[in-house]
Amino acid sequence: MSLRLFSFPAKSKNPYIKLFYDALEPHDVEHNDGFEFSPRWVEAALGEGDVLHFHWPEILWTSEKWTESKPKLFAVLKLRRMLRAARQRNVKVIWTVHNFDLFEEDSWLDRLALKILARHSDLLIVHRATMVEWVKDRFKSDAPIVVMPHGNYKGYYPEPRPRSEIMHDLGIDEGKTLLCCLGRIRDYKALDVACEALARLDDNIALVIAGKPHPGYDVGMLEAYAERLPALTLMTRLISDQELVDILAASEATLLPYRQITGSGTLLLAWSHGCGVVASDLAFFREIIPEKSAAGLHFETDDPESLAEAVRAYLEVPYEDRLEAAHAEAAKYDWDRCVGPLGAILKEWQGSISLQS
Repeated sequence: MSLRLFSFPAKSKNPYIKLFYDALEPHDVEHNDGFEFSPRWVEAALGEGDVLHFHWPEILWTSEKWTESKPKLFAVLKLRRMLRAARQRNVKVIWTVHNFDLFEEDSWLDRLALKILARHSDLLIVHRATMVEWVKDRFKSDAPIVVMPHGNYKGYYPEPRPRSEIMHDLGIDEGKTLLCCLGRIRDYKALDVACEALARLDDNIALVIAGKPHPGYDVGMLEAYAERLPALTLMTRLISDQELVDILAASEATLLPYRQITGSGTLLLAWSHGCGVVASDLAFFREIIPEKSAAGLHFETDDPESLAEAVRAYLEVPYEDRLEAAHAEAAKYDWDRCVGPLGAILKEWQGSISLQS
């Protein structure tokens, strides 16, 4: 008997959703895209054997539809009613805790909403073992927690174009050494640290920052850096899949100067395309980037000089060694292997339902 699983979000520009549920198919999981944010929908359409799976639940109450006249408290209360309806109908609830906090938001209401979700969940998923105790302490939920590593992005994106074409389109001299910061532009990613580090590096090193700014982000700060630093190229918009792989292919390293992080798809994205990383000295990066590995180096968090020194050291590692190490690390995070622990739990749920029916 297959489990019908309804996820929020059901689809995403982030390939994570598709890759994740494609890997779950062999475990007799039927992924549906008919999720509705409605207690009535749960009562009318769902029953025992169905699963609700939340990935980034904060979107439900932080979207622009909630205004002063219709505050997001209404959405949080609606979520609670929906979760209670699911429990009454023996619908299982899963939450993948992608992040410790909601970064820019993280108000008392956000924290309340996440606690409500955690305490109504039948299973919590985290991507790293170091998150388990934190989640237990933060949410005080009785739900079991499974560690499921974030999978890689191998085979999803198109092949990159020749480097000469990429650099020409970026308007950067082909002889330059390219670094990149990719993905949604947000405050916690500390792109100012990357810019300050660039100012300390040789003139033959260029940096591309590419991605759509998060609402409220001060793009003017980056534009001011771009005016002062000729080696900085800004693409403050949503970039295409082709642009993404092109920039990675042309880059010698991806910079991850984050001030806080729980997990990073950008790290797996870089490794999946043979691009090593220089990352801040945070717990997640210390856990996932092996010591003395050509796949990446750490630097002291929030320290531009330390980042610049780490970049210099990393670029001294032969390119072929960096390329091979990055691919080797990415290979450890094959999706079929990553979803294995979750698949085993879902099999138990299926068996339990079959015995009762």
